[in-house]
Amino acid sequence: MYNADMAKHVIDMSEAEATRDFTSLLARVREGAEVVIKDGTRPVAVVRPAEPMSGCSQNLFASPESTARRPRPMRISPRMWQPPSRAIANH
Repeated sequence: MYNADMAKHVIDMSEAEATRDFTSLLARVREGAEVVIKDGTRPVAVVRPAEPMSGCSQNLFASPESTARRPRPMRISPRMWQPPSRAIANH
């Protein structure tokens, strides 16, 4: 829930300033601030501290079940494959 105390930690920053001093932006976020990056008056991004992962979430990445949810590796169609020597010669 957003409250007045949180508003004290919201910092507006231009795109140029964020690009020029990204280290400072991250330092402020690490201290708990929320940084709103703007293009003129239009907000384009919000950078806020990440919530720490719970033990349960960390274990999910290591569990065997999580591998079933990972994307499968890309496969090359036999029609598109060519031997490396031919690929190099065609380059």
